[in-house]
Amino acid sequence: MPKLIETDSWVKELRTQINQKTNNTFYITNSRGRMRLEYNKKKDKPQTCVLPLDWNKNYIIDAVNLVVEIYNNFEYGKGSKSLHDSLIIAKPSLIKYKEGFTERELELIFYGLKEAVYKIETTAFGDEGLIEDSIADHYLLIGKVLKAKIKS
Repeated sequence: MPKLIETDSWVKELRTQINQKTNNTFYITNSRGRMRLEYNKKKDKPQTCVLPLDWNKNYIIDAVNLVVEIYNNFEYGKGSKSLHDSLIIAKPSLIKYKEGFTERELELIFYGLKEAVYKIETTAFGDEGLIEDSIADHYLLIGKVLKAKIKS
């Protein structure tokens, strides 16, 4: 793990929450005013990705929610997913919590949602009701993205 440089209370709180919710798998740092997520386990290749969130205490909840989504995608797709791929799949969950995306961010979210729906439709098995609810949630988010794109 990198050396701690920032010791603001909100940074400590953010790192503590991320460590607790991801079993010490990820570490978050400041990268030119944006949040950078790092994965560095000794037996695996180190990976990093920059989150679409500013390094600011106002984004603690957004960051924790996004990192948990990334963690779930990354851990369950171990070996077949990179950290960046997990970010693309998890990024649409941000639209639930944040507004004011750029056109490029909306495009990435839209394609991430489409990819997630395709993956659910082609690989999901088990409780049909749960699968349908998940797909419905994704389509609602797609509608929200399209509505945001129209406004901008």
